[in-house]
Amino acid sequence: MKFLTKNYEKLVLGAVLLLVAIGSLLMVFHVQDVRQTLDEQLDKKVSGKKKPLKPIDLTNGIAAIAHLSTPDSIELSGAHNTFNPVTWMKDKSGNLNPVKDPSGAVGLVYTKAIPLPLTISYLGPIGTEGQYRYQFEVTRAYDKTPSKRRASTISLNVGSKNDLFLLRDIKGPKDSAPEVVISLLDGDEIVSISTNKPYSKTLAWAADLDYRWDKKTFLGKRVGETLNLGNATYKIVAIDKDEVVVSAPNSLRSVIKLNSAP
Repeated sequence: MKFLTKNYEKLVLGAVLLLVAIGSLLMVFHVQDVRQTLDEQLDKKVSGKKKPLKPIDLTNGIAAIAHLSTPDSIELSGAHNTFNPVTWMKDKSGNLNPVKDPSGAVGLVYTKAIPLPLTISYLGPIGTEGQYRYQFEVTRAYDKTPSKRRASTISLNVGSKNDLFLLRDIKGPKDSAPEVVISLLDGDEIVSISTNKPYSKTLAWAADLDYRWDKKTFLGKRVGETLNLGNATYKIVAIDKDEVVVSAPNSLRSVIKLNSAP
């Protein structure tokens, strides 16, 4: 009894150490069992039938990268519709159409450029021996006066002139010269013309125009003529082969390019 009383703590400590040793030993065996089980499971999965990996769908990602590489432009000035709203107008059919230039000749379209030339045709000699004159037909399609646009016939001696050109020389016999040399007074241009090769030079332009809102067509309009567009009268102030310039009643000018709708 005395032995137990004196050595009680040592006996308890020894029992505890024994239990710890037994637990440690059991833990070692358990760890080995778990490791063996894991190795078996791993071998089983690795040695099993392998399934190919499905390809990853990158369509959306590629599209997003492409969109980021070409960002949308933001226009904050000029014709930006948020700060400069577009005017919409109805045509004769009742359809709404955006108007890009509400201050100008809205709806006017330049559809065709018409050249207005000066044409000089050589007709041949007239008269008798020693009194030969050389006949020409002149057409001034560019002239502002309608009566002057009609073809007119004139005859000149060598060295004489009219208001357009000087007859400098003839080529061939005097009584049947097929070709002559003339010098234009405006610019001193020297040219040869024959009975089958007239001289022609465009000096002005006329224009065919459409007005989309009222479905009007204006044919062969010239500089200085007017156009009734809607409730206003516009004046044509310039025409060339690429554009027409019209002036509104308030003197505001609009440029209409060839074959360009507003």
